[in-house]
Amino acid sequence: MGLGFGYMADSAKIEGVSNPGAVDATGGAFTLEVDVGGAVSPGIILAGSYTIHSVGDAKLRNDTRLDRPARDPALTMLAAMVDVYPNPRAGFHVGGSLGLASLRVHAEEDRLASSGGQTGWGVAPHVGYEWWVSSYWGLGALARLVYARTRGDYANGTASDGIVAGTLLFTATYN
Repeated sequence: MGLGFGYMADSAKIEGVSNPGAVDATGGAFTLEVDVGGAVSPGIILAGSYTIHSVGDAKLRNDTRLDRPARDPALTMLAAMVDVYPNPRAGFHVGGSLGLASLRVHAEEDRLASSGGQTGWGVAPHVGYEWWVSSYWGLGALARLVYARTRGDYANGTASDGIVAGTLLFTATYN
């Protein structure tokens, strides 16, 4: 599991409405991650991963929408993750995840956004280091990049989003 902070940028293109538009939302992101899996061999971990990246009070740029409500995006990913420890007795590890992505814009802030959100795919490579603090627990730090593409309803049209995020997580691992 991990908890951290980073930066997220969401670039939306709105089509199929009487007033198409675009908007870029950027800001500091809070990140929470939970992974469940196990070792398939010494130093190779396969897991299911659930990650949330949420931006509050996003800064809007290039906003060409006629109606300009706030746009605070939250990206979630449900993915398959692989984590490789080149030396299983040391703490350095590298890996990534690939899976389903969902983007929601807080409905009370953007009434035109779909309450069901947008769906798509995402990829998230990472690198980290853990220090073993007991026979079963490790504490560490992990740096991750995220790229996701989503598409969904927006008013009477669609919105397509490209999301990029970078985060630094503090991690706890039970092995």
